Amino acid sequence: RAQQFVVAGVALFLFIPPFPSRISSDFILEPSVSSDIRAQVSGEVTGLHLRSGDYIHAGDTIAVLNNPDLQANAALLESQLAVAGSTLRQAELRNSQPDIGRASVEHSRLSTEYSIANAKVAQLTVKSPISGTFVTTGSPLHNGEYLAEGQELAHIVDRDQMRARILVRDYELEDVDVGAPVRIK
Repeated sequence: RAQQFVVAGVALFLFIPPFPSRISSDFILEPSVSSDIRAQVSGEVTGLHLRSGDYIHAGDTIAVLNNPDLQANAALLESQLAVAGSTLRQAELRNSQPDIGRASVEHSRLSTEYSIANAKVAQLTVKSPISGTFVTTGSPLHNGEYLAEGQELAHIVDRDQMRARILVRDYELEDVDVGAPVRIK
C-alpha cells in the first residue's frame, strides 16, 4: 500500500506541468553605450562648445584647450627638424658618410619627437568618440578653467538603446531561466 502511494506520487509529480514563477524586483534603466571624456593633455579651456543635455555626433568637437608650452615645444621641434633636414641634405651633397650618418640619426630622432609633440597638440581639441547626449560630471566647466591630464571633462551617453539591470535576490536566482520572458513596468 505504501508503495502504491509512492508510485502515484511520483507519477503525479512527473505529469503535472510546472507552475510559472513570478518574481518582482527593482531595476535600473541605463544607456547601453556611454563614454567618459578625459583630457589627454593638460590645458586651459578656451572653447567649450556644448552644454549639458546637448546632443553630439561622434567626431564633433567638445572643447578646445590651450597649452602654450606644448604648442611652443611643437613649433621648436618643427624648426629643429627643418634645420636637421637641411644639414642632412648638405651632408649628402658633400657625400660625407660620417656626416650623413650623424645627420640622419639626428633627423630621425627629431622626426619622432615632432610626431609625438604634434599628436599632443592635436589632443588639445577634444572630440566625442560616440554619438549621444553630453552630460557634465560634477560642476560644469567654463572657459578659462584649467584641466589636468586625465581629468574628466564630460560623460556622453547614447540613450537610443537602453539596458535594464534587474536586481534579483540570491534566493530567487533558481527561479530565473535564461531566455525567459521579462515584463518591465
